[in-house]
Amino acid sequence: MNIAYLLLIHNTPHHTARIIDKLDSGRARFFIHLDAKSDAAAYAGLQREHVQFTARRHDVRWGEISQVDAILELISSAVQAGPFDRYVLISGSDYPLFGAEQIEGFFADNAHIEFINSVPLGSPSKPMSRITTYCPSAADPLPRKLFMKLWWKLGLKVPPRHIAGLFGKLVPHGGSTWWALTHAACTVILDFHRRRPEIYRFLVNSYCPDETYFQTILSNSDLKGRIRRNLTYTYWVEGRANPEIMTAEIYQRLKAGGFIDDSRLYGAGPVLFARKFREGEETLLHTIDQSGVLTSAGAA
Repeated sequence: MNIAYLLLIHNTPHHTARIIDKLDSGRARFFIHLDAKSDAAAYAGLQREHVQFTARRHDVRWGEISQVDAILELISSAVQAGPFDRYVLISGSDYPLFGAEQIEGFFADNAHIEFINSVPLGSPSKPMSRITTYCPSAADPLPRKLFMKLWWKLGLKVPPRHIAGLFGKLVPHGGSTWWALTHAACTVILDFHRRRPEIYRFLVNSYCPDETYFQTILSNSDLKGRIRRNLTYTYWVEGRANPEIMTAEIYQRLKAGGFIDDSRLYGAGPVLFARKFREGEETLLHTIDQSGVLTSAGAA
């Protein structure tokens, strides 16, 4: 089982090194996209035999199409260097809950499953307004930025965007950013991106397109029957816009099976990774490394 780990990083050089050390079985490869705003010198310590930085770095902005651009950069880099049996997208604030051998064994036993959260838009927490509401983007051309600035200055409302003519039979889906996909799935994504550029362009002005683009592609493909929930645990508190930082208490609840039940959204399933971790959380990471016993599903 050869795995390509795709890492989106911007501010955790030491934590990222620890992720790589834990997952490096000698067979795995690591592809890193470093945010264009980050100082590359701080990540010089990640230069290793099995580590490859993407040739192009994007200025990644939360909730915007630049997140999709960075992920596509990672997929393309890994597919060109591959093929690999599995492509696992994680961030520099994630951490594996198991060792490399256990994770590789899990993927060997589930070789044909696409682990990605995906539900039709209009489902709880994933409203259709994510794509029908116009959202400005740093990627917008200057004339559009000036036009929209004038539009809002005049107090005019932007009407909802219609998708029927553009999407046709494609059913828009949404989920969460992090996934673990097969080579077949990554090939489908790259092929769709080349054939249907109009969908990408439309999602430039949508909310969190990284949580829509890949889900829509795969859930409208021949691989849709192989989709299961993702493998990354994230602890959310109701009413808060951002996930909680992992603590020893949250980890113990996770280990004990005290999860938020979101199985109605994505179905039940195992978790192999957790997030979010701060740089320098050595004590908690040591506890996780010494434990490595986790069999139930968590909230993502």
